[in-house]
Amino acid sequence: MHHSVHRDLSHWIRDRQPDDRVLPLSRSGADLLLARARLAANFVGGLKVSHHDLRRSFGRLAHEAGMDLVQLKNLLGHASVEMSVHYIGLDSDRMREGLEQFSRYLG
Repeated sequence: MHHSVHRDLSHWIRDRQPDDRVLPLSRSGADLLLARARLAANFVGGLKVSHHDLRRSFGRLAHEAGMDLVQLKNLLGHASVEMSVHYIGLDSDRMREGLEQFSRYLG
């Protein structure tokens, strides 16, 4: 992580209130912040990162770390679990693996 992003996030986390948004910016403001971070990190070759990319990555990582899909649905503000499953890119193979793990857990 670029040191300027780390510094800014560290300040935000320390001063955060429980109901604060992770990125308290508009979509275009978040995209502008990401574009500046990309330039500051000297990424070349037209790499672009949007707020949507971050939301999807967060969703995938949170799910892989064990977050329940219902909690994730609520956190992302989706109307249904199915929408969250599609949004974070869970495919049928990964869902089948999860069901197999659950079956092993049950014995």
